[in-house]
Amino acid sequence: MIGTLDKAKLKERYDICIVGSGPSGMTLAAELAYSGLKIAMIESGSFKRSSLAEELKEVQSEKLPIKANSRERVVGGASSTWGGLSALLDPADLAHWPLSFDELLPYLKAAAKYHFPSLETFQNPSGTGWKFKNLADKLFVAVRPPFNFTSLVNIFNRKGVDLYTEATVAKLVSQNGRIKKVLCRSVDGQGFEVSAEIFILACGGIENSRLLLVSGLGNEYDQVGRYFMNHPKGYAGRLHLSKPLPVNNYYLPRVVGGRMVYAGLRLEEELQKEKGLLNACVQFEPDLGIFQKYAFAIWRRMPGFSTKVLTIFLPRTLRARWFADMEPRAENRVILSDKLDRFGSPLPKVVYDLSERDKATLEELFSQLRSGVERLELGKLTGTAADVLKVVKDDASHHLGGTRMGLSPQESVVNTECRVHSSENLYVVGGSVFPSAGCASPTMTMVALSIRLAEHVKSKLASKPRRTFKNQTSRTSSQKILIIGAGNRVRGDVLPVLESLPGFEITGIFARHASSLFGAHRSYDVRTMESLSVENLKGARFLYVSVPRETLAQVLSDLPGASSLEVIIDTPVLPAVKKYAHKFKRIHVAEDSVFLPWLDGLKGREVKEIECSQSVFRYHGMALVKAFGPINYGYRLGNKLYLKAGNTKVKIIEPRDYASGKLKIDGQEPDLTAIIAELIPEERGLLGEIKSTDTIVSKMGELKRVGLRRLLLAASRGEETWSLEEGLNDVRIDWLLHKVWIYLSI
Repeated sequence: MIGTLDKAKLKERYDICIVGSGPSGMTLAAELAYSGLKIAMIESGSFKRSSLAEELKEVQSEKLPIKANSRERVVGGASSTWGGLSALLDPADLAHWPLSFDELLPYLKAAAKYHFPSLETFQNPSGTGWKFKNLADKLFVAVRPPFNFTSLVNIFNRKGVDLYTEATVAKLVSQNGRIKKVLCRSVDGQGFEVSAEIFILACGGIENSRLLLVSGLGNEYDQVGRYFMNHPKGYAGRLHLSKPLPVNNYYLPRVVGGRMVYAGLRLEEELQKEKGLLNACVQFEPDLGIFQKYAFAIWRRMPGFSTKVLTIFLPRTLRARWFADMEPRAENRVILSDKLDRFGSPLPKVVYDLSERDKATLEELFSQLRSGVERLELGKLTGTAADVLKVVKDDASHHLGGTRMGLSPQESVVNTECRVHSSENLYVVGGSVFPSAGCASPTMTMVALSIRLAEHVKSKLASKPRRTFKNQTSRTSSQKILIIGAGNRVRGDVLPVLESLPGFEITGIFARHASSLFGAHRSYDVRTMESLSVENLKGARFLYVSVPRETLAQVLSDLPGASSLEVIIDTPVLPAVKKYAHKFKRIHVAEDSVFLPWLDGLKGREVKEIECSQSVFRYHGMALVKAFGPINYGYRLGNKLYLKAGNTKVKIIEPRDYASGKLKIDGQEPDLTAIIAELIPEERGLLGEIKSTDTIVSKMGELKRVGLRRLLLAASRGEETWSLEEGLNDVRIDWLLHKVWIYLSI
């Protein structure tokens, strides 16, 4: 269930209450979802940013800054804005941890199912770097596009796994060493209580400390909030090369196996030990002058394209970007401000700064880099170590420490199981439990700790009777379907729709990289495309292909012919697809717009005029318009399209924006309540929570999910869906209207 706070829903006690829906919290929920335990997740934000959520993000800071956008109050947390970058902690970092690398290893491996790189990617990197003395390479790997943990929300379609949004936890209430409940506030300030057997804080490096401080928990030895760390960063100096740098150089972002990979430099660990220094890092970027602001953004998002461009303009100058490693110091801490938020809770205030040891590490790193450049005759490194210290101030949004892990309550807040020392049933997970920071992007390690904690919680509650919910029972199946692709379309639409259809059985999911998908019924292993064989296709009636349109033709080309297989492809349909149609029994186009449920009420009715103001998107709009008759003609004036379909005049205003768009049929907006009333329960379940402010356009994405369900159901019955010819025609009309500005049916 996904919804807002309601006292009627909160009468039952939960087994587990998780506070926060970012990477750590969502991973916990996904790991526990199929355990039979009753789980509540409490999230202060919603699926979209709101003015209240932005207000509640406020944090004060002293000495070094904390960026306003470094914390997120939204479902998915900081994964809604992160860059998807991963790195492993180094041995020098883990020397401060009460856990060894071997103890973390199985959970780091398991993190791959949440779209993190495999350990092999880090252990066997392609390419080699410069052979600097006293400097070691530090590998970073990014998934593009970055994985948003909101993609895991299908688990909340499962009975007994609930997500409460727009619910701000104000305090935890304890009695005799056990947490009894959390006190929450709704958007309008109403108070609610959530009771559970176990409570887990997973709301970020700053907020975890704040909640413990406000609640007076875990701070018997004045440890809560202390040892706060970050990776302060900044640009200083340029490396002017004597020879152009090859575009596949080890130190520049490049695509390896579909991942963006690059290396930085850090001090050799022997040198760190010898001089008592830390594990700071320097990275390089091509210096593109006045184009830097735009070009680097393109580089990050489209590394393959950027690499091709740079084969023509080989980089000769690199910018140096420095990342500090902060030693864990008690004086760097999160405290409570005198200023209160709208619910009466003190704001968090972060007081932290670089130590002399932090600065000495950066100075040594600069010195070693300059010496290495000169020794290898690479060129010249400009700037000074003093320049580095001046600029290394920016918040990297890696908020670590504050509820550090340790063996003793005198020196830490949580034990090695992430349980607060002084509480029997309160746990904390996320970057706040890190005993040291290193220079690694922390999210992969955070997720590994969540997987480890979930394993511990399941073991702790092993003797508790499990609930058997209706959605855990076996399902009879007759229509076997394989899926190629594991992106947002599959996670957000295809998977929940197929799970709502009792006659379908998903027999395999394949994609470029191995991972997992999480549905209401179970989790699904995603295997690599290389492992897809003819044997996998045997017995399957349908194959749903949901891949980027530029790769669709190649995927169909590589598939073995199967005359009994019906292929379903996403829009838009490119002409190149047509030459592979003969390999399969049939190709369906998954144009969910033509099965939208509100079209039912228009059957048999003469519609004179439709206005779609920012409520449809291009080729989807062409398919939708055809529901009223063949498109006779159309023309474009600026961002407005005018079409005639049968006897119906249609006006489409672009671009699409479901948040503010409008849809009017003969001057009237369709009644969302009346449309929902006509849906069967399985269809209503695909809509999520319905708010009083919702309209047919604000819920258009969910209604299209219902449309997809009806399309797949029609396909399973052998009925008409949307043909390849119709899909190609939609794209052709759309192209003519946007390129030629006019379309005439011939």
